[in-house]
Amino acid sequence: MIFSILSNSVCLSVYDYSDPDNKLPRNKILGILDLVFTGIYTIEALLKIISYGFVVHPKSYLRDPWNALDFFSLAFSFINLIPGVPNFKAIRIFRVIKPLRSINSLPTMKKLFNTLLMSIPHIG
Repeated sequence: MIFSILSNSVCLSVYDYSDPDNKLPRNKILGILDLVFTGIYTIEALLKIISYGFVVHPKSYLRDPWNALDFFSLAFSFINLIPGVPNFKAIRIFRVIKPLRSINSLPTMKKLFNTLLMSIPHIG
């Protein structure tokens, strides 16, 4: 999963956002890879939902804020795939959330990130 997250991050960084219709060959390839990554993340989410439950149990999938962030990111990926829905720039912004998935995969990185978030109010 970490490899797919890092690969997806690289793809997001080389995508040419000045070509919204994906007419450039590079963007066409990246569009196909985006479908592959969306499929991988969907399978991961479904496996977690099956094993943890969706929301009812105390330790269910959506009760973990990191899984909720993953689900939110995945939902916006699916909104981008719906034909007829305009390709809003605001929806594309939510694709940037995907690299934060790596924080959830690495427990020590998760602790560092949580510590950073908790220290922000004290900095002021």
